[in-house]
Amino acid sequence: MPSPTLKSFSFATLGELQVALEFFNYFHDGFIRRSTISTSQQFSQVADPYADPPRLDLTLTIAHYNYAYGPDGFTRPFTQEIEATFEYVTDFTADWTGRSPDGYLFNVACEARERPIHGLALNGNEACLRVVLVGKRLIAGQEWRECEDVVFTCLRGSMCELLAS
Repeated sequence: MPSPTLKSFSFATLGELQVALEFFNYFHDGFIRRSTISTSQQFSQVADPYADPPRLDLTLTIAHYNYAYGPDGFTRPFTQEIEATFEYVTDFTADWTGRSPDGYLFNVACEARERPIHGLALNGNEACLRVVLVGKRLIAGQEWRECEDVVFTCLRGSMCELLAS
């Protein structure tokens, strides 16, 4: 089978994010291979970090398995790595307990939201995307339950396929 063209998506709206997630099967049966939180803060900056907080971005390398179904036949690799970058991240929480398969992705959920405009000196709200990385957790050694492992809001982002390593 010829190598497929690497696909990439940019998103700033819920509809655009959903198109990207649908293409990548919502990362079902995937896992986080790498996560990086980066900031725009520099040592040379003298701005008040409380009035003008630094920009935070989250980059995830996600490995997942593709299933052989779809209207156009199966043309994607079965195993795939995606780099997902989320820009201007706030409201970030992660609930990784160390007792279950942390970083395993069962699904990704998203919705349009509003949040306070980035920076304490600014008033009002801005449209954003709320992203939830859903995992499964074994409860009392008997039952698997879906749980919100990582939750955050962002303004925009991108997703792109990586070359197989």
